[in-house]
Amino acid sequence: MTSSSSNPVNPVKYSIWHSIPLRAALIIFLGLAAAQIIASLHVGFSNLEVYEKMRVLREASYLIVPNAYVLPSLTEWKSAILGGLFFTLSVGVFLTLLSLGAAWLRHRVLPRRKAVLLVFLLPWLALLIALNMRGFSRMPTLYALIIPPLVYLAASKCLFLQPHQAHKNALPSPVRPLTLFHLLSPLLLALLWVTQMKGPYFGDVRDYLLLSNSAGTKVSDFYYRYTLYPAEAFKSLDQKLIRAVFLKSTQNVAVGQALERELLKHDYLTVSKEDVSELVITVRDHELRLEKGGVSVSSVKLQEFLPSPAQWLTDFSVKTDRHGFFRKLTFISLLVGFPLFLYLSLYGLLLLPLSLFFSPRTASVVATFLCLLAGILLLMLLFTGREAIHDEGQVAGALQSANSKTKVAALKFIYDKELDIARYPAYRDLLKSSSIPERCWAAKALGASRRGESFRDLLSFKDDPHPTVVSASFQALAKRKNPAAIPSLLASIETSMDWYNQWNAYKALRTLGWKQSKSN
Repeated sequence: MTSSSSNPVNPVKYSIWHSIPLRAALIIFLGLAAAQIIASLHVGFSNLEVYEKMRVLREASYLIVPNAYVLPSLTEWKSAILGGLFFTLSVGVFLTLLSLGAAWLRHRVLPRRKAVLLVFLLPWLALLIALNMRGFSRMPTLYALIIPPLVYLAASKCLFLQPHQAHKNALPSPVRPLTLFHLLSPLLLALLWVTQMKGPYFGDVRDYLLLSNSAGTKVSDFYYRYTLYPAEAFKSLDQKLIRAVFLKSTQNVAVGQALERELLKHDYLTVSKEDVSELVITVRDHELRLEKGGVSVSSVKLQEFLPSPAQWLTDFSVKTDRHGFFRKLTFISLLVGFPLFLYLSLYGLLLLPLSLFFSPRTASVVATFLCLLAGILLLMLLFTGREAIHDEGQVAGALQSANSKTKVAALKFIYDKELDIARYPAYRDLLKSSSIPERCWAAKALGASRRGESFRDLLSFKDDPHPTVVSASFQALAKRKNPAAIPSLLASIETSMDWYNQWNAYKALRTLGWKQSKSN
């Protein structure tokens, strides 16, 4: 007997562990692992900066967000890792898949001459330059500097490069119909989903695909619980809720007090420590020099600054914002990279069991078809969930409907048209509804009412068990412009365990005319 017959190879096992999809999955995992390490460090460093700033502000007796209950989480590794998932599943996924696609083009479509590498090197260098156009951005640069070369080289060596193609003049293999089928499937889904990306697209996905089931609700809760950590890592100064400012060389007490009063109106809170400050203002001879990191950014006369500080603060924010391009890249990655990652994850989960019953080729075709079908079914759920009320006369009946989607449609109509929901007695049944979207839109709709009983109903939502509903009630309180809500909002900020709710409560406070003081 030959050695091969004495040690037979299990063809099924071989097809699973030596297949191209599995090797591609391992390369994607490599890229995401690198992204997660960078993202965890990115969010972790940012968390520590926010923690130090809030600690100093708290010592100065300001009202802080996040509050004392959430503040310790900024020093925990869990918040850095779970918050880092936001960047991993957006920028990390996008750069990983883009780099994998570049390797495929290099070895399967384009000639193998070294000059062709410029096709990929130039966009990569352009990306690095764009990320640092407004000053060196350490962590965003690491994503672009590490992930693309790592994934490209791994894919080139382990996935695409074959011995017979090693010669520089070797022609690439022709693109096979099966490959085109795999490529066109997610593209078709993307084109179909784009048709629904109008109006409140993300809100509809939350209401009809996530909050309609327990698994989706957990995903939504996770998103709102942990995305504020990474958000702080790349916000501009204007986008932040609370900023720390240090007044330097302010010998004239009256000038210092006047500056402090005006800065407080814009949530720039004066502190005694320069190292935690996001803005340093040096006062000399009635001229203000606005600085950051020891560098002068702009200067303005005191008499020009005090009447309209907003324009100068916005200008300072724009000039010191190093993450504008990175924010755009993250948004594009969320729209493109994350859905594609979900598609590939489902494909991988389907491919492994299918490979036990079919040949690798057949299993890949069936898995692709099932992914396409799943994407279309989800789209149909989103499309059918979008009921609409077109006439005010339909509202009363819709609020009494047994169909939750019909009730939500009526509540959206009331919200959009700013009708008084208290005119419809059936709305009170929605206050204790088991449906999160119903309670959420009931809270939003209460924002247009001016009746005393509806105000009390709206205040009751601050104790709702779901953070989305609580935050919707805070936004509605801001819309009502009733200062009587201020004590309740202050209490919510001080006692809430949810950073997202605190953030919305603070925004509502500012809309109602409340402002910070050191007595808070």
